[in-house]
Amino acid sequence: MNCKEAIDFLGDYLDGALPWRAWLVFHWHLAFCRDCRRYLASYATTVRQAQALRSEQAGEAQPVPAELLRAILAARRGRQDH
Repeated sequence: MNCKEAIDFLGDYLDGALPWRAWLVFHWHLAFCRDCRRYLASYATTVRQAQALRSEQAGEAQPVPAELLRAILAARRGRQDH
C-alpha cells in the first residue's frame, strides 16, 4: 500500500468499515509511514470537529424573523374575521 491508497481508506477506517485484510494492510502502512499517521490524526480531528459543529447547529433553534411572525399573525387575524 502506498500513501495515496492509504488516504483512500481513511473514511472507511474511521467509520470502522474496513474489511479485516484492508485494515491490516492499512495499519502495516501506518506503522512505517509517519506522514500518513500525521495525516490520519489531522483528518480524524477535522471529522470530529465537523460532527460537533453539526450537532451544535442541529440543537440550536433558529429564531423566526419578526417580519414572518407579523405576516403569520396578520393572516390569522384575517381568517378569524371571516
